[in-house]
Amino acid sequence: MPAAAPKVESFSKCDTIVVPDSDLEEVTPTLLKENIAPSMAANPRQFARIAKSTTLDSDDRDPDEECDEGDENFEALMDAVFDEDEEAKENAAAARENDDNGRNAFSMLMQGSKTQGIGGRRAVPASKNNKAQQQKKRPRGGKMWRGSTGPHKYPPPQNQVPDCKGFIVDGFRYRFPTQKNTFFLTHFHADHYGGIPYRWDEGPIYCTPTTARLLAMRFKVSAACIHQIKIGGPPVRVQGVDVIALDANHCPGAAMFLFKVRKTGRMHLHTGDLRYDRQRIDLRKTLRIPAGFRLSTIFLDTTYLRPSCRFISQQQAISQAAERLSRVLRVESRNALTSAMGLDGKDKSTLVVVGAYTIGKERFLWGLLRACFTEKEKIHVSPSKLRILKCLEDLQIDDLLRLTTDKSKARVHLTEMGKLNMPTLRGMLGNQFARVVALRPTGHAKRVHEAVSRDERVRIISVPYSEHSSFDELGHFIADAKAVTRGQALSFVPTVQSVGSKRGAGMADTRSELEALVRKV
Repeated sequence: MPAAAPKVESFSKCDTIVVPDSDLEEVTPTLLKENIAPSMAANPRQFARIAKSTTLDSDDRDPDEECDEGDENFEALMDAVFDEDEEAKENAAAARENDDNGRNAFSMLMQGSKTQGIGGRRAVPASKNNKAQQQKKRPRGGKMWRGSTGPHKYPPPQNQVPDCKGFIVDGFRYRFPTQKNTFFLTHFHADHYGGIPYRWDEGPIYCTPTTARLLAMRFKVSAACIHQIKIGGPPVRVQGVDVIALDANHCPGAAMFLFKVRKTGRMHLHTGDLRYDRQRIDLRKTLRIPAGFRLSTIFLDTTYLRPSCRFISQQQAISQAAERLSRVLRVESRNALTSAMGLDGKDKSTLVVVGAYTIGKERFLWGLLRACFTEKEKIHVSPSKLRILKCLEDLQIDDLLRLTTDKSKARVHLTEMGKLNMPTLRGMLGNQFARVVALRPTGHAKRVHEAVSRDERVRIISVPYSEHSSFDELGHFIADAKAVTRGQALSFVPTVQSVGSKRGAGMADTRSELEALVRKV
């Protein structure tokens, strides 16, 4: 008989959540059965899938996660979803011929036709009797056409560049059928590089040096296909168009691409994913418009295009996290002193775990280390993470020397965000540590708050640290862009559906919200 669901203490007037140390595999189904919709409760299989993938301390998916699973099988899984039965693809294409609303990789994963066990890189299609149902669930994003390498989709508007034939930004699943395709990758996150197969050879890819090294390491993309554009460096001429890379302040190697089209005298800016901070990047200083040119279009990261999406700056988040962590470590130091005096017979230190993505949150990590630890403090990373960090341009030699793949040599561990839950963290204690404190930098957190186990051995500190622009920062960006153009006509195009948009609305809801903000600023 499953254990009764424990009560979670109220935290309406407190920033600490006390989470019981019950077996979550038994607790979670009980909690779900009490709150789940009757229609879902009536379907045991559907309920079982949800119960299996849910934990008490897990948030809704963080937009900052960028679809970066940190799983070596992720690309194989995504390819399997797209590598479906050819006949089903043609039928699905006819059903959505005039639909140009793009979907991201996760929408495609969740809404693709049903498959039976993915054992390799090719999915086994479901029964053809369900063909009508498959067509409804096929991902939408433009007309389909069949090329030499198989069926492809036209790039949606947010992945194109006006006046630039064949240019595709962050859209490696799309192709122009009658033009030479030239690709631009703003940064190395899976929802932007999705569609790049192992040993890519389908056209040139323009990106920053950091992203270039990551592409070569992860996908073995040949040097002949990679063309580097240095952030803040001179423009690179691509088919008669001057391309400039500007700092996007998102993750290492992330860039905005500015396209200067000589034939038309127009300029177009693709921001990729952007955290706009006037102290780090100021359009009024970095964006220069030469005589004879005008800024025409801005393709803008609209992840947090909601008035409710307001949060503190990255530096403020690091400072608040460091203050909270220092306070916890001081208390733990007093406990360690008690242990050293022989009052409890133990003398174990506190393990500090910091969550991160495949690439991202590095600034949070180093800021925290400088504020709370000495320069000799070692940091444990996985071998794959160490290879990634070695690709970064701005990593100092001293910082690189602090990294180790030996867990026993470090009490600060860098790990995947998905592992920041009570059961997994408790399993990290082993015989070396008495307590564990984990820091979760996430755009979901509205303030710094904690979740603590009843025996106080496991503590999770959530920090409002995001690598996307807040609603206010988007307003600053639009205002500065208008100041640069000096009243000239300027179009803004959203590149992603904003958090909190109406279900099923696609990009239409986000477009209307962006238009409203542009008029207001």
